[in-house]
Amino acid sequence: MIVVAVVALLAVLLAADRVAVIYAERRVAAHIKDGSSPARPHVRIAGFPFLTQVAARRLTKVVVATAGRKLGPVEVQRLDVTAQFLRSAALATDLAQGRYNLGLASIVELTQAQLNVTRAEIEDLSAKYDYQDQSAALQYAIGQLR
Repeated sequence: MIVVAVVALLAVLLAADRVAVIYAERRVAAHIKDGSSPARPHVRIAGFPFLTQVAARRLTKVVVATAGRKLGPVEVQRLDVTAQFLRSAALATDLAQGRYNLGLASIVELTQAQLNVTRAEIEDLSAKYDYQDQSAALQYAIGQLR
């Protein structure tokens, strides 16, 4: 008897969790459509259980796609790539500076390496800005930012 009651309770909790996910996905999609997107976006909230994520105010993963444009986790990968590009460019500049100091490289090579660092810094800052912009829009859409 107790086992049946526990199984029934778990089934109800599972159903409530899935209903809450569907409701939240639709609400976020409707809010984004009303605010910034001409087409209704597709929203997917990952992670289980959803209700504990909401209680902790920390969602595991939210993917928003509209007209082929993804928001959210894709930009995190971009941040990793730009940070790696920045590290590589800084290392290349150090090497070019050392070669220039030894007379093994021209000023053109050194200047090109410095230009690559500047480009990497710009790309890194652009990725960080885009991530913050999309993160704020997403937090607003799900009601965590007012």
